[in-house]
Amino acid sequence: MLRPSATFGRMRPEGSVRGSLLFALLSSFAGYAPIGLANVLLATVHTLDSPPTALDEPLLLGMYGFSFAVYGVLVPAMGLVTTLFVSMGDHLVLKGLGVPSSFRATLRGHALSQGVHLVGLVPCLGVPVFVLWCMGVRVVAYRALYRLGWGTAAMGALLFPFLAGGLGVWGWRAWVESWSGLGDWSWLLDG
Repeated sequence: MLRPSATFGRMRPEGSVRGSLLFALLSSFAGYAPIGLANVLLATVHTLDSPPTALDEPLLLGMYGFSFAVYGVLVPAMGLVTTLFVSMGDHLVLKGLGVPSSFRATLRGHALSQGVHLVGLVPCLGVPVFVLWCMGVRVVAYRALYRLGWGTAAMGALLFPFLAGGLGVWGWRAWVESWSGLGDWSWLLDG
Protein backbone atom coordinates (compact mmCIF):
# COMPACT_ATOMS: atom_id res chain seq x y z
CA MET A 1 0.00 0.00 0.00
CA LEU A 2 2.70 2.46 0.95
CA ARG A 3 5.48 1.39 -1.44
CA PRO A 4 3.73 0.10 -4.58
CA SER A 5 6.74 0.59 -6.87
CA ALA A 6 8.89 -1.76 -4.81
CA THR A 7 6.06 -4.24 -4.35
CA PHE A 8 5.04 -4.47 -7.99
CA GLY A 9 8.67 -4.40 -9.15
CA ARG A 10 9.24 -7.81 -7.48
CA MET A 11 5.93 -9.33 -8.59
CA ARG A 12 5.45 -11.94 -11.30
CA PRO A 13 3.23 -10.62 -14.10
CA GLU A 14 1.23 -13.81 -14.51
CA GLY A 15 -1.07 -15.22 -11.88
CA SER A 16 -4.20 -17.32 -11.71
CA VAL A 17 -7.51 -15.70 -12.53
CA ARG A 18 -9.05 -17.37 -9.47
CA GLY A 19 -6.35 -15.99 -7.17
CA SER A 20 -6.72 -12.47 -8.59
CA LEU A 21 -10.50 -12.53 -8.22
CA LEU A 22 -10.30 -13.94 -4.68
CA PHE A 23 -7.89 -11.18 -3.70
CA ALA A 24 -10.22 -8.56 -5.22
CA LEU A 25 -13.22 -10.03 -3.37
CA LEU A 26 -11.41 -10.12 -0.02
CA SER A 27 -10.08 -6.59 -0.52
CA SER A 28 -13.54 -5.32 -1.35
CA PHE A 29 -14.99 -7.04 1.70
CA ALA A 30 -12.27 -5.51 3.90
CA GLY A 31 -13.03 -2.08 2.45
CA TYR A 32 -16.81 -2.09 2.69
CA ALA A 33 -17.74 -4.43 5.57
CA PRO A 34 -16.61 -1.87 8.19
CA ILE A 35 -19.17 0.56 6.76
CA GLY A 36 -21.91 -2.01 7.38
CA LEU A 37 -20.54 -2.62 10.87
CA ALA A 38 -20.53 1.13 11.56
CA ASN A 39 -24.19 1.28 10.48
CA VAL A 40 -25.06 -1.57 12.84
CA LEU A 41 -23.19 0.13 15.68
CA LEU A 42 -24.97 3.43 15.03
CA ALA A 43 -28.34 1.66 15.07
CA THR A 44 -27.38 -0.08 18.30
CA VAL A 45 -26.31 3.18 19.94
CA HIS A 46 -29.61 4.70 18.84
CA THR A 47 -31.54 1.91 20.55
CA LEU A 48 -29.55 2.41 23.77
CA ASP A 49 -30.83 5.99 24.01
CA SER A 50 -34.42 4.83 24.07
CA PRO A 51 -35.56 1.27 24.67
CA PRO A 52 -37.10 -0.22 21.52
CA THR A 53 -40.81 -0.74 21.37
CA ALA A 54 -42.41 -3.81 19.89
CA LEU A 55 -42.65 -1.98 16.55
CA ASP A 56 -38.98 -0.93 16.55
CA GLU A 57 -37.49 -4.42 16.99
CA PRO A 58 -38.42 -5.75 13.52
CA LEU A 59 -37.28 -2.47 11.99
CA LEU A 60 -33.89 -2.70 13.73
CA LEU A 61 -33.46 -6.34 12.73
CA GLY A 62 -34.31 -5.36 9.18
CA MET A 63 -31.70 -2.57 9.31
CA TYR A 64 -29.06 -5.01 10.57
CA GLY A 65 -29.91 -7.53 7.87
CA PHE A 66 -30.06 -4.89 5.13
CA SER A 67 -26.74 -3.35 6.17
CA PHE A 68 -25.05 -6.77 6.20
CA ALA A 69 -26.61 -7.74 2.86
CA VAL A 70 -25.52 -4.51 1.17
CA TYR A 71 -22.05 -3.94 2.60
CA GLY A 72 -21.07 -7.52 3.39
CA VAL A 73 -22.41 -9.30 0.29
CA LEU A 74 -23.79 -7.06 -2.47
CA VAL A 75 -21.04 -4.41 -2.62
CA PRO A 76 -18.14 -6.94 -2.60
CA ALA A 77 -19.94 -8.98 -5.29
CA MET A 78 -20.43 -5.83 -7.37
CA GLY A 79 -16.75 -5.03 -6.79
CA LEU A 80 -15.84 -8.41 -8.26
CA VAL A 81 -17.92 -7.74 -11.38
CA THR A 82 -16.45 -4.25 -11.63
CA THR A 83 -12.94 -5.68 -11.34
CA LEU A 84 -13.58 -7.97 -14.29
CA PHE A 85 -15.26 -5.25 -16.36
CA VAL A 86 -12.62 -2.57 -15.76
CA SER A 87 -9.76 -5.06 -16.23
CA MET A 88 -11.20 -5.94 -19.64
CA GLY A 89 -11.45 -2.26 -20.54
CA ASP A 90 -7.92 -1.56 -19.31
CA HIS A 91 -6.67 -4.55 -21.28
CA LEU A 92 -8.29 -3.24 -24.47
CA VAL A 93 -6.72 0.19 -23.91
CA LEU A 94 -3.30 -1.36 -23.29
CA LYS A 95 -3.64 -3.47 -26.45
CA GLY A 96 -4.67 -0.34 -28.36
CA LEU A 97 -1.55 1.42 -27.11
CA GLY A 98 0.55 -1.44 -28.49
CA VAL A 99 1.49 -2.95 -25.14
CA PRO A 100 2.14 -6.70 -25.38
CA SER A 101 -0.16 -7.57 -22.50
CA SER A 102 -2.07 -10.62 -21.37
CA PHE A 103 -5.47 -10.39 -19.70
CA ARG A 104 -4.26 -12.48 -16.75
CA ALA A 105 -1.50 -9.96 -16.03
CA THR A 106 -3.85 -7.00 -16.40
CA LEU A 107 -6.38 -8.65 -14.08
CA ARG A 108 -3.62 -9.43 -11.59
CA GLY A 109 -2.37 -5.83 -11.58
CA HIS A 110 -5.89 -4.48 -11.24
CA ALA A 111 -6.79 -6.89 -8.43
CA LEU A 112 -3.58 -6.35 -6.49
CA SER A 113 -3.97 -2.59 -6.73
CA GLN A 114 -7.13 -3.04 -4.65
CA GLY A 115 -5.05 -3.95 -1.61
CA VAL A 116 -5.48 -0.32 -0.59
CA HIS A 117 -9.07 -1.20 0.34
CA LEU A 118 -7.65 -2.02 3.77
CA VAL A 119 -7.92 1.71 4.41
CA GLY A 120 -11.67 1.02 4.49
CA LEU A 121 -11.16 -0.17 8.03
CA VAL A 122 -11.62 3.53 8.82
CA PRO A 123 -15.35 3.57 7.91
CA CYS A 124 -16.01 7.28 7.34
CA LEU A 125 -12.75 8.19 5.61
CA GLY A 126 -11.93 4.96 3.78
CA VAL A 127 -14.10 5.08 0.67
CA PRO A 128 -13.12 8.52 -0.70
CA VAL A 129 -9.46 7.76 -0.02
CA PHE A 130 -9.17 4.23 -1.36
CA VAL A 131 -11.00 4.90 -4.62
CA LEU A 132 -8.43 7.50 -5.70
CA TRP A 133 -5.49 5.69 -4.08
CA CYS A 134 -6.43 2.49 -5.90
CA MET A 135 -6.33 4.28 -9.26
CA GLY A 136 -2.87 5.64 -8.54
CA VAL A 137 -1.59 2.24 -7.42
CA ARG A 138 -3.04 0.69 -10.60
CA VAL A 139 -0.89 3.06 -12.67
CA VAL A 140 2.17 1.89 -10.72
CA ALA A 141 1.09 -1.76 -11.11
CA TYR A 142 0.73 -1.55 -14.91
CA ARG A 143 3.99 0.37 -15.16
CA ALA A 144 5.87 -2.33 -13.25
CA LEU A 145 4.11 -5.33 -14.80
CA TYR A 146 4.60 -4.25 -18.40
CA ARG A 147 7.74 -2.09 -17.97
CA LEU A 148 5.96 0.99 -19.32
CA GLY A 149 6.54 4.70 -19.03
CA TRP A 150 4.36 6.75 -16.71
CA GLY A 151 2.21 8.21 -19.52
CA THR A 152 1.38 4.86 -21.12
CA ALA A 153 0.70 3.28 -17.73
CA ALA A 154 -1.56 6.19 -16.75
CA MET A 155 -3.48 5.92 -20.04
CA GLY A 156 -3.85 2.16 -19.59
CA ALA A 157 -5.13 2.50 -16.03
CA LEU A 158 -7.24 5.65 -16.21
CA LEU A 159 -8.65 6.06 -19.73
CA PHE A 160 -11.30 3.35 -19.56
CA PRO A 161 -12.61 4.23 -16.06
CA PHE A 162 -12.90 7.91 -17.02
CA LEU A 163 -14.62 7.14 -20.32
CA ALA A 164 -17.01 4.68 -18.65
CA GLY A 165 -17.70 7.18 -15.85
CA GLY A 166 -18.38 9.97 -18.34
CA LEU A 167 -20.69 7.74 -20.33
CA GLY A 168 -22.49 6.79 -17.12
CA VAL A 169 -22.98 10.44 -16.12
CA TRP A 170 -24.22 11.27 -19.62
CA GLY A 171 -26.65 8.32 -19.52
CA TRP A 172 -27.91 9.26 -16.07
CA ARG A 173 -28.49 12.85 -17.16
CA ALA A 174 -30.37 11.67 -20.28
CA TRP A 175 -32.48 9.34 -18.13
CA VAL A 176 -33.33 12.13 -15.66
CA GLU A 177 -34.25 14.48 -18.52
CA SER A 178 -36.51 11.81 -20.02
CA TRP A 179 -38.49 11.76 -16.77
CA SER A 180 -38.81 15.55 -16.64
CA GLY A 181 -42.54 15.24 -17.30
CA LEU A 182 -42.97 13.76 -13.81
CA GLY A 183 -41.81 16.90 -12.06
CA ASP A 184 -39.09 19.48 -11.92
CA TRP A 185 -35.77 17.59 -11.85
CA SER A 186 -33.65 20.60 -12.77
CA TRP A 187 -32.19 20.85 -9.27
CA LEU A 188 -30.47 17.49 -9.94
CA LEU A 189 -28.90 18.69 -13.16
CA ASP A 190 -27.73 22.14 -12.00
CA GLY A 191 -24.13 22.51 -10.97
